[in-house]
Amino acid sequence: ELASAIIAAIANPDPELNSVRVGASIGIYQSDRPRLTEMLLKADFALYAAKRGGRNEYCRFDTELDSALERRHCIERDLRGAIEAGALCSWFQPVLRLDTDGVVGCETLLRWQHRLHGAISPPEIVTAARETGLLSLLT
Repeated sequence: ELASAIIAAIANPDPELNSVRVGASIGIYQSDRPRLTEMLLKADFALYAAKRGGRNEYCRFDTELDSALERRHCIERDLRGAIEAGALCSWFQPVLRLDTDGVVGCETLLRWQHRLHGAISPPEIVTAARETGLLSLLT
């Protein structure tokens, strides 16, 4: 497999340079009808999946990643409307002091019940807001 060979070559540099450690992550997208923007987007998405897998990994864009990418795009498309409609809400969770069981503050978590994807996690909301330039509307 070409990706494995590339990673192995990069991970094992010149033995005399043993103080230098190099790693690689590779994202792969293959298509019979390539369009540059689609190839870059999907290869990049696969690259970040490879990076989440650890050092010296590669990931091929597949149907599972395609579903995850479509979910992300759907959430990003719908976020502005959800903000404008007031569909996002804050849940307050108490912060307790363990030795007295007293409430010393609270943490606010942003919640959104998406029409297709159900409950969207706070980190996913913040990431979508950052990617779409809507982060300032959440503060």
